[in-house]
Amino acid sequence: MKSFNYKTLLNSNISGLVIAGLYGYFGRLIFSALRNSLFKFSLFSVTFIVIVPMLIGSIPIIFSPKDKKVSIWFSIWSPAVSVLIFFFLAFLSRVEDGICIIILAVPYTVGAILGGVLLRFFIVRKRKRN
Repeated sequence: MKSFNYKTLLNSNISGLVIAGLYGYFGRLIFSALRNSLFKFSLFSVTFIVIVPMLIGSIPIIFSPKDKKVSIWFSIWSPAVSVLIFFFLAFLSRVEDGICIIILAVPYTVGAILGGVLLRFFIVRKRKRN
């Protein structure tokens, strides 16, 4: 019987997509919980609209196998799928309504793809130097 390997699981395509979707979901929950705190976080702050989508797009690239990290198509579609997973979780749990998801769809998808492509660029550049 073959033993279970956590490293193989973490380096699979699916794990990065799920982790990125969960990151977006929990980020959304944290922003809504801290909305009335001392820090006065806003859901439409630069962090929530720009940085969170870029991180959602970077996470699947980080957890992907080495051969996928250099693929331009993987760095485009995997962040987009991660955003869909986040939207699905947010809609299912009633954290976001349909209209909110429609409004956030374009900036989140573009930001996630930008994050994935930028991370891919830096990975390819680093590999060329070595």
